[in-house]
Amino acid sequence: MRSFRVAVSLALSLWVTLLNAQFNNPDGVDIWCGKAYRETNFSFNPGGGFEEPPTSSVPLLNLRVRPRISIYLDTDQTASLLIDSEISYQVGQPLATALISSRSGENDVLEVQISLDGTFVGTASVKLNSTNVEIPLNLENFPATLSPYTINILAKLGNNTYTSSAEFLRLPSPEGYGSVARIDNLYGGLWVQRDQEKWKHIFPYTYYGYSPLIKFGGALLIQSIVQWTLYWDSNVTTLDEFASMGYNVIHIVPTGTLGDQPFPWDQFEPYLDRADELGLYLQYNVIWDWQNLTGMISQVERLRSHRSMLLWYQSDEPDGKSNPINSTGIAYQKIRSLDPYHPVSLALNCYDFYYADYAAGADIILTDTYPIAINATFSTVYDTVCNATYGCCGCDDCVGTFEDISDRIDEFHRRDELIGWPKVQWYAPQAFGNETFWSRYPTADEEAVVTMLAVNHGAKGIVMWDYPTTAELANLTSHLAAVLTTDAIAAFLLEAPLTQTLDIQGADRIDAAAWFDAGSKQLLLSVVNLNYEDVSQAVIVSSPAGVRISGVAETFWGNAALVTHDIGVFLPDDLSEPQVLSGHAVTTKFAPTTATPQTPISAIKIGPAFLSDAEAIAAIGADTFAQTFGFAVPPHDLAAHLAATYAPAPVRADLADARTATFVARDGERGRVLGFVQLVRGESDDSVPGEPAAQAELRRLYVDMRAHGRGIGSALIKAVEVRARTEGFKQLWLTVWEESKGAQRLYLRLGFGKVGEYDFAMGECVHHDIVLAKAL
Repeated sequence: MRSFRVAVSLALSLWVTLLNAQFNNPDGVDIWCGKAYRETNFSFNPGGGFEEPPTSSVPLLNLRVRPRISIYLDTDQTASLLIDSEISYQVGQPLATALISSRSGENDVLEVQISLDGTFVGTASVKLNSTNVEIPLNLENFPATLSPYTINILAKLGNNTYTSSAEFLRLPSPEGYGSVARIDNLYGGLWVQRDQEKWKHIFPYTYYGYSPLIKFGGALLIQSIVQWTLYWDSNVTTLDEFASMGYNVIHIVPTGTLGDQPFPWDQFEPYLDRADELGLYLQYNVIWDWQNLTGMISQVERLRSHRSMLLWYQSDEPDGKSNPINSTGIAYQKIRSLDPYHPVSLALNCYDFYYADYAAGADIILTDTYPIAINATFSTVYDTVCNATYGCCGCDDCVGTFEDISDRIDEFHRRDELIGWPKVQWYAPQAFGNETFWSRYPTADEEAVVTMLAVNHGAKGIVMWDYPTTAELANLTSHLAAVLTTDAIAAFLLEAPLTQTLDIQGADRIDAAAWFDAGSKQLLLSVVNLNYEDVSQAVIVSSPAGVRISGVAETFWGNAALVTHDIGVFLPDDLSEPQVLSGHAVTTKFAPTTATPQTPISAIKIGPAFLSDAEAIAAIGADTFAQTFGFAVPPHDLAAHLAATYAPAPVRADLADARTATFVARDGERGRVLGFVQLVRGESDDSVPGEPAAQAELRRLYVDMRAHGRGIGSALIKAVEVRARTEGFKQLWLTVWEESKGAQRLYLRLGFGKVGEYDFAMGECVHHDIVLAKAL
């Protein structure tokens, strides 16, 4: 939630059909993200939660096809398709297990027939349970047209037939257009072409051009009419100043004293011309009324051909405002019909409120999670509590930590995979403060952390809210712009696969990601310290699977010493003078000698465990339990507990127990078990509300230490919730050790709340646990 709201009223000359969602708020009750937030109103279930596909008892083949590039032009003679053949337990068509030659299906091959608008174009062999298999496509017999072609693929495995389809665009080069932009559906990067010159990638890094603060008589006031009239329209040289700081895109918020007119065009168009001269691109903020599209049409028609045009921004927090749930989709279809040559973006503010409906209105989704300097559990503005069903604290369903950002981006990525659409995620970092929910501005260290944390989790663009900002943040972001907007960094972030499954040892709350460029055999590593204290001991970050690092080529950001090792990177090195990993990120390029990129996050599969998984489950359980609790338990008690609970024999007994449903997360490429969780029926606790028969227990959530940071824990919890709800349980409960702060944050974020306490005895040692529960 941001600190300003602007009502726009346009003449009603073009009506559209809107779906007035049956939001759950009673008449007269104001809502944000569907929740009541005023102390005069009661809590209710806001609804609109993401609808999880049910968990299948048999494996499914999730066959998908999409074009590698969002739009091709008549100047492109060849194209390529991306085909996925994932084994899933939530999405797809049933896959007879008898057809699979191994548990992972790695030896099975699909014979895929490909057609375009009914014309056969070729075949391809695709290994079962693979992703992003790229298939070349000759465009010679498919002329450019404004109407989309339909790609159809048909795959056979045994006697079973599977199909999938998608739109394919090959457009005529636009007459009079100065720019065209398109999305790489493999890596999510944005590519732009001006005047039919060579295509170039761009990692957008910029601010929303808005500032809600002005001085009046020495006092700081909130002002909602300042973005164009306060800063940008003072002189065209403001663009020169902005460009000199390293940013590569402008995004000017068009509200203010202008009323229904987005901009005074005679003043605004010289800005666009100057932006073009400076190499700045435009993310244009369309001002429109969801009851009338006339104003939108005139803006798109006026600006679509300008050389500075990069993409459209059609809605700001429509989920928070509870706009009609199909309003963004209507706007998207209209914009694309007027201009298919530039993608469309919007910003979402809510964690889980009609995501699929609102996100349907854009190719690029910005999330604006603002956890810095807030009270995440009590609203300082409305004097109410904040939780999953009530209140507004400035960061929806947040805990108030940096992890709110990565959790939100990971969750949106997960939903996109389940929906099956190629959305791109960007992030809008917090660069404001001293207002409403936010008691201060972020520090420079915090700004670096939130930005690089988002990049580590797959954000392909950064648009900070808002500019002008403090001198400290302007200085920090200007220096960071000199890194993120360079071709050297963009080549990794936009043209190389992202690996997040890096083993990290030496400190908690360290986030790391790597991008491996197979062509140059170089690796980009980004490490972010999420702690507010410096880390003085050695932190060891493993290399991606199959990559052996030979040396450090260049450090782009950060000042910690790095030394390569057979297993990865020491950061910092154990030198004569101690080094520290500060609140900043460390971004470094390495030169590996060999490489086999690791399985991407999208290849993780959640499904039921089998007896053949017992040894893997036992190993993960024993290793995780020992590393988490071993220091607090006498060695003989620990050994006895591991033998009784996490040896293969007791694990097999659990798997054979009809009361227990065990779910596992698998590495989709290799079938390796990465984590597990149990749903136990017939177990209740007196502190949990409701009838004991309506309670089920979530037990033993463990994820391989090497796979942390990929959202696996959240996905396993979701699987248990779906099964428990399907079976009619009303309450799901669990116990968590009082010292496991990270686990507690995860459960609280997912809607669990404390209901009691519990003592867990292990030999002579007694641990104090917290009982958490969630209504289903």
